[in-house]
Amino acid sequence: MLNKWTRSLRFPIKPLTLTSLSSLIFSKLSVASASNLAATTPIAQISTDPVHAILSGFRDLGFRQFASGHYFKDLVLMLNQAQMDDVIQSLSAENADFVVDFYHLLRNEFGFQHSRGSRFVVSHVLARKRRFKDLRLVLDQMLQEEGTGSAPLLCKLLFSSFKSWDSSNVVWDMLAFIYSRFGMVHDALFVLVKMKEQNLRPSIQTYNSLLYNLRHTDMMWDVYNDIKDSGAPHSARTSSIIVDGLCGQSRFQDAVFFLRQNDEKEFAPSVAFF
Repeated sequence: MLNKWTRSLRFPIKPLTLTSLSSLIFSKLSVASASNLAATTPIAQISTDPVHAILSGFRDLGFRQFASGHYFKDLVLMLNQAQMDDVIQSLSAENADFVVDFYHLLRNEFGFQHSRGSRFVVSHVLARKRRFKDLRLVLDQMLQEEGTGSAPLLCKLLFSSFKSWDSSNVVWDMLAFIYSRFGMVHDALFVLVKMKEQNLRPSIQTYNSLLYNLRHTDMMWDVYNDIKDSGAPHSARTSSIIVDGLCGQSRFQDAVFFLRQNDEKEFAPSVAFF
C-alpha cells in the first residue's frame, strides 16, 4: 500500500457542462470568479469531495480570497481527519506558503487538532524555508500535547514517512532540542540515538541543551564525548556548561584541569581564580 504521505492525490475530472454555479459556490464572490472555479470543479465533487473543492479554490482564487468566504468555512466543517491530512499533504507540494497559512488558520480559527503527520509535513516545509522560529512553535505545541515518552512513536513516524524529505535533519535536530528544553531528557537522548543511526548530526545547540540538563551527572561526559566524536563545532558555551557542572559537584580541581586541557583562553581568568 502506498504511504499516504508520499502518494500524489489524483482526482478524476469528469466532463462538465457549464451551469450557473455562482450561487452554489460563492454567493459573495464575483460571477467571474465563481465561473472560473466552476470550469474546473464538477458539480458532483463540490458536494462530495471537499478536499478537491478546497484545493481548487486555493488554485483559482488564492488563499486570502478563498479562505475568507463562507463556502470555505462550510467545506472545512465537512472535512474529517484523513481529508484534512490530504489537503495539507497536497498543499505542501503545490504552495508552501498556503500550507503553513492553512495549518495555522485551522488551528487558531477553527480549533482544529492536527494529526502528527500534518504537523511533521508543516515542520518540513518550515525547515526548508528556514523559518526556524515557526518550526519551533509547531513542534513546541506537538510535544506539549504528546508529553514524556513520546519519542519512540514520533521517531518511528519521522523515519517511516519523512526519511527522504528535504530538511529532514533540521526537523530531527529541532525535535531533540525541544525535548531537551522541556526537560524530557530520555526522549531527547532517544532522538539522538535514532539520528546517529541515520548519520544525521545534531547541532551544537542541541548538544549544549542536553549537557545543561545533565551537568550534575556523570552522563554529561557521554554527551561531551559524543560531541567530539560527531565533529560538531565546539563552543565556549559547551565548556562553560562542563565547568558549571563540575563546580556544582564541588569538583573544582577537575574543572581547572578540564579548562587547561582544552586550552580555553577565554577562561584564563577563571583558571587563575580556581
